Amino acid sequence: MTGKDLLIALGTIDEAFYEEAERPLSSRRRRIAVAVLVAAMLLLAGCSYAVLSQAQWFRDFFGRLNGQSLSQGQAAYIEENVQPLEGQSVTVGRYRLTLESALAEERTACIRLRLEGPGLKEMYSVGFLPRPLADGTGKEAVFFRKGRTPQEESPYAQGVWSSGLEGNSFFILLWLEQSLSSETPFEVGVPYVLHLTDLEADTFGGPLKLLQEGEWDFEIVFDHLSREQAELLTEPVTVDSPDYPGVSLTLTSWKLRVLGMDVKFEPGSLDYLGRGCLEDAFVALKDGTRVGAYPLFYDPDGTATYTLDCPIDIREADYVQLWDGTRLSVPSHGR
Repeated sequence: MTGKDLLIALGTIDEAFYEEAERPLSSRRRRIAVAVLVAAMLLLAGCSYAVLSQAQWFRDFFGRLNGQSLSQGQAAYIEENVQPLEGQSVTVGRYRLTLESALAEERTACIRLRLEGPGLKEMYSVGFLPRPLADGTGKEAVFFRKGRTPQEESPYAQGVWSSGLEGNSFFILLWLEQSLSSETPFEVGVPYVLHLTDLEADTFGGPLKLLQEGEWDFEIVFDHLSREQAELLTEPVTVDSPDYPGVSLTLTSWKLRVLGMDVKFEPGSLDYLGRGCLEDAFVALKDGTRVGAYPLFYDPDGTATYTLDCPIDIREADYVQLWDGTRLSVPSHGR
């Protein structure tokens, strides 16, 4: 099994991300690094672990992930929007998984869980391995509406996940994402099922290890979801690929959300080559804070999405800077 196969299997990176595997793309490196570097960083923090409120935990985590303190608006947004999900625990074999909290908007949700069991201090990171479908066409759904099954296609996909040791337990933070083509954003009051299978771990200097086969299922109901967004384009903008001369995309819409960005562009005959035009970017806040933004989904029919390092208060956003230096201003009416 290659490193690429491992990351796809663990759900850390969606398989479509490797459609152009031969092409050097910095965002690939970034997405691989998120799961690895955050785990190492927070293992060090585990030495001084203390019990935090759900909001304090998210503020601390996102501050570390983004490499700088959060702005007042970011901290306030987290404080006001973190949803406690305490009360559900599932034990399979010797490992107990507890649902802790969520921070969500219409197209992105961050779900925090806590894992308890033997031998965790020997582990570098942990994750869950989605099971293949019986017909071999893909993997079971990780998140779906109650009443459906893991074998049915779901518009909600597992994105990047992070994990790290906190005291004697592991935290797991799972990003649930959806492509812009999805017409079923998360909804308030609707019961969803989080379906996690087969716990695996990466040991210090050792091979991937299966800790426990089994299924951990939870029911999640969002009590509120941010719908804030701002359109940054008033006219089409053309961006070029840094890897392929002559390859470009004409952007027709760029919307900034609390936890991500949605992009529309004129479809053409570029197939997946056009993905290279959408490199890493960042959101600049008015106080000088920068929030990393990384391409996640790409559909050659004309849509793409980005994920952000941490949530933002759109009212604090000044502009989005693309890889080539292009700046897309956030209009005051969209804040």
